Amino acid sequence: MNIIDNFNLLPDKAILEATIRGHPLCENLCSIINNLIIELSADPTEKINLDPGTQNVTLYIFKETPSKRNYEFILYHEFSHIADKLNPDFKYSDEKWNSLTERKQRGVQTLWNCFINARLYERNLFQIIHINAHLGEYMDFLESLGVNNAQQRIEEIWYHPSHFLSLEDMIAIFRSNSWD
Repeated sequence: MNIIDNFNLLPDKAILEATIRGHPLCENLCSIINNLIIELSADPTEKINLDPGTQNVTLYIFKETPSKRNYEFILYHEFSHIADKLNPDFKYSDEKWNSLTERKQRGVQTLWNCFINARLYERNLFQIIHINAHLGEYMDFLESLGVNNAQQRIEEIWYHPSHFLSLEDMIAIFRSNSWD
């Protein structure tokens, strides 16, 4: 894996390399990624993208990201998205994702983030003091999108992280709602 950081956003690449090498959801992530490109994020949060054709990954961060208290968690979380996309059981495809309305993408992304954080929490890689407040943020957002039984859905994901969810499973939650 080649790390390309043209903007020098990462003062120390050792934490990044260790996180990828020891990622709990994909043991061979380092050997799968060809180039890891570090870019400045234009969005309000860090994010990550995979080019399935080249196996290049672009990690979008801020200048201050490496100095955040939860920097390692951010890396574990973002690379969990890549691990899931590469997992055939997750059944990710750009075609499926792009077929969703923006509203459904935001809802599915919320479920996916909860699923990732639950698995990281189970492995002691996500430290959180106020679990109820954290889960409440997911529930509130899903309720704002009109999701039925948002609390039940989030609690099922959080308290049962070993119950694997595919992208199709998450999309199905939104098919049961009558909005678009």
